[in-house]
Amino acid sequence: MFKLFKYVTFILAAVLCGCAVAGDRLSSPLDALTARTASSSSTGYASLYSFTGGSHGQEPSNTLAALDGALYGVSSLGGSYCGNVFSMTTSGVNKPVYDFKCGADGTYPESSLVAYKGVLYGTTLEGGEYNVGTVFAVTKSGKEQVIYSFRIYNDGNLPNANLVAAGDKLYGTTESYQRHTARGYSLGCVFSVSLTGKERILHIFGSAPNDGSTPTGLTLAQGKLYGTTSGGGTDDDGTIFAMSTTHDDERVLHSFKGTPKDGQDPVAAPTWWNGA
Repeated sequence: MFKLFKYVTFILAAVLCGCAVAGDRLSSPLDALTARTASSSSTGYASLYSFTGGSHGQEPSNTLAALDGALYGVSSLGGSYCGNVFSMTTSGVNKPVYDFKCGADGTYPESSLVAYKGVLYGTTLEGGEYNVGTVFAVTKSGKEQVIYSFRIYNDGNLPNANLVAAGDKLYGTTESYQRHTARGYSLGCVFSVSLTGKERILHIFGSAPNDGSTPTGLTLAQGKLYGTTSGGGTDDDGTIFAMSTTHDDERVLHSFKGTPKDGQDPVAAPTWWNGA
């Protein structure tokens, strides 16, 4: 999973920051990314922090989480090229929090963190007991614990998007769901996992005609889960779906048409705003 070229865009949704973060194109895996915050300069942006690799982070991914006055994020190639968790102040001071060890503790964190009850939670795309991904918790002081290691068969593989938290449970998605049968793998799933590590599969994509495939993120609003898939739907251009947090009643709300007036292949979770 060695990445040579990539565009990375951040949005800092934290009210305490009120800024945006954008990554520049990488000319090699060793290049640093620059965080930018809105300013009154002629360009509209000023440099907040340039990542330098190692424990300070390299190839930061997704949005940042706000917790107790600081911002926390992940980089997929920080630490020993297996990813890390870092913190940053709104004045641009970066502090390493945890470096992944390329093994059972997780490898390649690529989704944003969620702060819940004073702890940060996230996923790694690989690593864990079976090397197909983890759900982990990490404290502000850098104590990391794997809450759940995904299994190879009859479970989700490769958790690929943000978690959402409610009622002492975490909800997320995986790129695939591997069956130990002749049917092989499906195109992703929605799962829940308790803070003590009890996992439950809530929906397996591709279970019904015109269902979505390869989920790309979840939002929790008014007690329901809303999400997107980058594929599937009536035109195989992706979907928006809704479902319960307790059982499989998933339904497709919209199938993208791939036309100029619609959309195609959504890559992030929907945003809940004023009831829509």
